Amino acid sequence: MTKQVQEVNDLNNVMRVGQILDLLMKFPTSTSIMLSGPPGVGKTAIAEELARQLKARLHVFLAATQDPTDLSGVPHCNEERKTTVFYAPEDFLELTALASSGYLGPAVALFDDITTANSQVFAAYFRLFQQRQIARIPIRDNVILIGTGNRVEDKAVANDLPSPLANRMYHIDVDVDDKAWLLALTFSLSSFHTFVLDLSSCIRSILISCAELSLLLDLSRWLASCRHQLE
Repeated sequence: MTKQVQEVNDLNNVMRVGQILDLLMKFPTSTSIMLSGPPGVGKTAIAEELARQLKARLHVFLAATQDPTDLSGVPHCNEERKTTVFYAPEDFLELTALASSGYLGPAVALFDDITTANSQVFAAYFRLFQQRQIARIPIRDNVILIGTGNRVEDKAVANDLPSPLANRMYHIDVDVDDKAWLLALTFSLSSFHTFVLDLSSCIRSILISCAELSLLLDLSRWLASCRHQLE
């Protein structure tokens, strides 16, 4: 563990969205991250923004739709050697040196809503997050593993992570960034107020123009009437 990560361990892990990106940039890629928090606080968006800042490819895996074989591999019989081999799914191979696309650059693997997985999938995650392997194939060193999930107390279809899995991850509890939200709201209200003032000014100008036009029409009618009387 690096000195920077050790310093972070001394901090309160409950953090606001605005602080987390800077923190994640300090972690070595070998550290698996777990972002926990209520629905809608931006856990998935954090991983997406991290990938953007690192100029890394983002791979999203939905835990609720996964099967244990997606992680451990599909067993297949090797007739020649009389052994069982495991074939990794194509999507997961992109995280290894065997990527079919040929891309071996930085990547962020996001396991979204990992707390919705069942117990068998949780067990399959052990090798992934501890040994960094998919179907016994090593994951590249430049791949960051991130899990996101709601908390059980949020009552959002979430399960507690088993201790063997939870102990393999660095946990950050994501909190609502109320200051940033209020700042954005204040800016929005200020912009709206400016818009209303501009609209009001525009309407006033139109009304003045209409009034002036009305006076011109009345003057034109009066002049026409005077001309008619003179004739």
